[in-house]
Parts: sequence; structure tokens; C-alpha cells
Amino acid sequence: MGAVESALTSEYFGKLYNRISRNSDIADMYERLAEKSPDYEYKAMVYYDEVFGRNDYETRQRKLGKYDSFIRKSQSVRSCLKWWDIDYFRMQKVKDIKRVNLCHDKFCLNCQSAIADKRQFKYEPILNSFLDRYIVCHCVFTVVNPKGSMLKQVIRRMYRQFGYFMRYLRGDARVRGINFLKYGFGGGLRSLEVTYNTEYRTYHPHFHCMLLFRKDCAEEVFKNPVNLNSFSYDRDNPDYIHYYTDMEILFQKVWYLLYKGEKVTCDAIQNLKEGYSVQVNDAEGHYNEVFKYSCKGAFNEESGSWLYDDEIFETLQGALDKRRMIQGYGELRGFKDEDSEILENLVEDKYNACIAQLLKFETPERVYESFEDIVNDENCQYISKLNFKRLLAEELKGE
Repeated sequence: MGAVESALTSEYFGKLYNRISRNSDIADMYERLAEKSPDYEYKAMVYYDEVFGRNDYETRQRKLGKYDSFIRKSQSVRSCLKWWDIDYFRMQKVKDIKRVNLCHDKFCLNCQSAIADKRQFKYEPILNSFLDRYIVCHCVFTVVNPKGSMLKQVIRRMYRQFGYFMRYLRGDARVRGINFLKYGFGGGLRSLEVTYNTEYRTYHPHFHCMLLFRKDCAEEVFKNPVNLNSFSYDRDNPDYIHYYTDMEILFQKVWYLLYKGEKVTCDAIQNLKEGYSVQVNDAEGHYNEVFKYSCKGAFNEESGSWLYDDEIFETLQGALDKRRMIQGYGELRGFKDEDSEILENLVEDKYNACIAQLLKFETPERVYESFEDIVNDENCQYISKLNFKRLLAEELKGE
């Protein structure tokens, strides 16, 4: 694979350009959050003190922490993808991308897309490696849709109570009269997604999970798919109907009791008419739901681009700040990513071979270019180690 075969296309750069097209709106909203922060008043006081020579730097840092944090986020989002470090092979008209400034913000479409791709590269080979022993199931855990004022509290409770749910599946916690071990749980991945209902102005926080169940327990996992409840129907699709298995009904009730803070007992489960929606399906090798960014539809104009509303943005920023979006359990908690290591080695070999070929003719010079320069450059081919990785992953997946 040489420079020509691995070159980034104009379509690729066009996609990046579209992804950051509204970053200035995100940056503006961060600035407005800074101005709404209680620390904003202290900012004016600091300037006043500076005029009269009475500025206390340590006090300023303590009191202005939130204000400064929002301003830094604004500056970072606004500068995402703006500058690129490049090794320029001038005679051969090849530019090797060495580094790009990224903001890594939860609300930057470009960075969240890149993180989702990175997760896919990392976890997909691992999940596939378990298919000889386990069924990999896509599971969705939901709660009642809260208003914005309750979203942070709801997410905090979901995170805490889901850990207890995993304890039951692992057998670390038990319920007399119920055998969770018969499902053969081996591990899982949990990721958070939050969507917004523009009609009711409520939020829909839910977990997408990939859970491993031993193949010899498949009969118990998918046993008796005849149960109907209010979650079996979709008001937007009259033809849709879902019959739940006994395991799904059990999961729904346990999840409900845990979230409500009620004691999980056999009697409590049996007496509960209906829990919260939990749906379990064989993933059949499709894992993208657990890897995507946390605010699905937020950037989509067809969905209303609801992220760009100041009130919604402030709610989501407060609820998701410092939240870990993806978490592993069981065999997926402390795994050795052997397939990923193999891919990394292949990437290193292919990339180094390509660079060695270029070095036979000239030594590159380090240059710094703006994203606008790159988009408008029709004379050079751009390569990067990351694109080698993407192309090789697609190649290996097709074999």
C-alpha cells in the first residue's frame, strides 16, 4: 500500500468540513454559559481590582473556575481542526499528516465521530473473538423520560444502579428463588445515549449494551418469547409488535426495582405488574449502537438539530460533564486486545514501508497548514497513519 492507494480523498476532507461547520455555534453557547455562571460577577471584580493593583491571583483561580472552564471549552471547540502539522515531501507532492488539533469535546460532531470510530476499531475485534463461546446481545435499558431539570439526577442514578444490575448477572449478588447464573453472563459493554423529544420537551436517557451470554445457555436466554406488555407496541409504527422472553421480563422488573431503590426480592418481582423497558436481541455482529456518540440526532437537521438550543445545551452539558460514556464489565473489563495489537503492527509495517519509499527521494520538511489550505489544495496527496489503519481494518473485515 503506497501513498497513492492510501491517500485521503476530497470527500473525506469535505466530510470533516461539514462536521465542524457549526462548531462556532457550540463555542458561542459555551461563552453564553460562562456569562451566566456565578463566577462571571467575580470576573468583573478581578478586572476592577487589577486597575487598583489589588488582584489576588489564587482567589481569582478559585472563584473563576467555572467561568474559565467554559471559556477554555469555547476556544477549544472553535479551533478544532484549524491547524495541522505535516511532513511535506515537496518533490513528490505528498503530505504526511502528523498531528491535528482536536477539541475532544462531547458536543463536537467531528470529535465524537472520531471517538466512535476509535471505539469501533478497539472493541469490534474483541467482541467478535467471543463469538465461538458467547452470544453477543444488544440490550437497551430505559427509564421514564425526565424533564431537563431532572436529567442530571436521573443519569446519576442510572449509572449507580446499573452497577448493581451487573452484580446480579455475575452472581455477586443473589435473589432467593431466582437463578441469574443460568443465563451464563460473561461480560458486557455499557454506553449512554441521550435523545430529546421536541414534542414533549423531555429527554430520553438510555443505555445501549453489548452483553455476553454463553452459547450453552441460549435456550434460557431466548426462552418463551410470548410475553406482551405496553413496551411491545410502537405508536409511530402500528405494525410493530415485540414479544418479550422470560429473561427480558425479569430484567425489566429488576431494573425497575433497582432504579426505584426498592429491595429486589422474588416476591417483589412477582408482584410487580410491569417494569421499565429492557430489550435483548442477538446483535448478529452489528455493534455500532454501543459505539456511537452520546447525543444521537442532536446534530441532524432532520431531527431538528436540537442541540443548538441554549436551554437544551446547558441541560446536556451539566448532565454529561465528566461522565464516562462507555464502561466494560466481566470479561470485557480487563481484556487483552490481541486482535487490535495485530492490526496496530500491520499498520506500523505498512505505514513505515510507505514512508521509507518516500524517503528514498527526499527528506520532508515540517510545515503547518490551516484546514482551509488543505481543503483548497488540489496539487498534493495527503496521507496519515490513521487512514492506513482505517483501510487495513476494512480490508481485514472483508477477508
